[in-house]
Amino acid sequence: MRLLQHEVGDARLRAVTVTDVKLTDDLRNAKVYFRVFNDDTKETQKAVEKALVAASGFLRREVGQALQMKFTPELRFYFDERMDEALRIDQLLHEVAQDDKKTKKKR
Repeated sequence: MRLLQHEVGDARLRAVTVTDVKLTDDLRNAKVYFRVFNDDTKETQKAVEKALVAASGFLRREVGQALQMKFTPELRFYFDERMDEALRIDQLLHEVAQDDKKTKKKR
């Protein structure tokens, strides 16, 4: 987070939060999941992903130095849609509960 917010010179990355990182078993590849919390439009997501790709060399180098790994994983960036899915499930559950209350009242 510190790297994105303070050391990468791209202002688009200041509102980015890394939500998850999944490494392959050989530690050579990392899927980095992110969210943008101040403007979550598709347009912003794409712009942020492009900025992350542009900064990936710097980020990879910094991670490699900090972790002192034999190999530094290649970073691939993905917008984390799990929050949207969770909100949608929550909305559906709420609707079901409301329908259930209406059905019980009619009885």
